[in-house]
Amino acid sequence: MKIRTTTALTIVILFAVINSFLHFGNANYIRGDPKLDFDSPYYVKLLLWLKNDWNELPPQPFRMRILVPLLTAFLSGYIGINNAFGLINSILWLLTVVVYFIAIKKLYDTNTATVSAILFSFSVPVMVYGAAISTDMLGYFAIAASLLYISTAQKIRIKNLIILGVLLYFSIIGRELSILAIGYILIYRILNNRNFRLVLKEITIPLIFSVGSILTTHILIPNPGYTAYFYPALLNSPNIEKILKEIYHDNYSFVLVC
Repeated sequence: MKIRTTTALTIVILFAVINSFLHFGNANYIRGDPKLDFDSPYYVKLLLWLKNDWNELPPQPFRMRILVPLLTAFLSGYIGINNAFGLINSILWLLTVVVYFIAIKKLYDTNTATVSAILFSFSVPVMVYGAAISTDMLGYFAIAASLLYISTAQKIRIKNLIILGVLLYFSIIGRELSILAIGYILIYRILNNRNFRLVLKEITIPLIFSVGSILTTHILIPNPGYTAYFYPALLNSPNIEKILKEIYHDNYSFVLVC
């Protein structure tokens, strides 16, 4: 059964709004132990540092994720830190779902887009971190934006690449893993038999903006920790014991949930 696009999008938005409201402010203890998210106090410290209310920067990699805490700093004086984080991330949640819906609809159909967008809103990472004191939602939004770019750009258009590049510039300031959006484009093009040289040409512009974003963070934040954070992570990535432990933990958690 086919469903009208406006009806489907309304349903998707409604589920996203309800779900973000039900999970609004997860991990919302300030300067203490969070309810759900271990990372939350570090983002609060970064916000307070940006407002000159805290003398010490949080550890890496939290100090490099300044965009959401910076936006929250302006709102927190009016609605409080918890609510400011919750509001900004709920808006990002809603935007991500809408962008994701549009992209999937273009690539497949309305029914697939509806189911996919609803499942996204009800995925465990989004429910835990989506409206919390966190920056994860910004990374999800960047990935959704890359998917929308893929769905609308069968030919390379400089205008679209610049728009995507600007979005990645700000997203990476907020969540460094947003740069993976470029990887999504690279892999998708290669799997769809796009010429590798043409693919490299396509990702050059967003990559330039991404590098500019990293340099901007280095200017704004003392020792943001890109090298200190990513290099050890790269060295530890082939650790088979760590991989098996994560697999066991995820499977065990899944059994408990079921």
